[in-house]
Amino acid sequence: MKKLILLVPVIMVISLIIFLVKEVTSVSYLNISCDRAEGVDIMVHSCDENYNGIDAEYTTNDVTEVKTIVEFVNTIPFKNLYSERGSQTPDAWIKILDDKGETIDRLNFYGDLIWYDGELYKIDMAVYKQIKELCDELSNTNISN
Repeated sequence: MKKLILLVPVIMVISLIIFLVKEVTSVSYLNISCDRAEGVDIMVHSCDENYNGIDAEYTTNDVTEVKTIVEFVNTIPFKNLYSERGSQTPDAWIKILDDKGETIDRLNFYGDLIWYDGELYKIDMAVYKQIKELCDELSNTNISN
């Protein structure tokens, strides 16, 4: 009986640790729809994970490019809900626009945090470099066409 009494708290502590580790390391993704999206506006003025300057701007109304950008946004992994951001000015943003140029979705990036739909989430700083590479790739595609 003593072993059972000792075993129950040990199992509870182990279960709590497993739950907490899973919560801290779990990764989620956004699920933004491009059904109404007719355009995208991207701006990046920040640093990558190695503090190298990154600057990029890209705007498009090409439906194929809009879909590519929305698909990219939906692959950005994030975790850990946060309650406050360090800065009021975003380092980057991606705006999804409708056919009138009105914003229907917007992601603001603040260092290693992303703000979407009123919530803040932790992201990897490498996403800035990925956004710039995507802008460069789309820009180069437009030049060669």
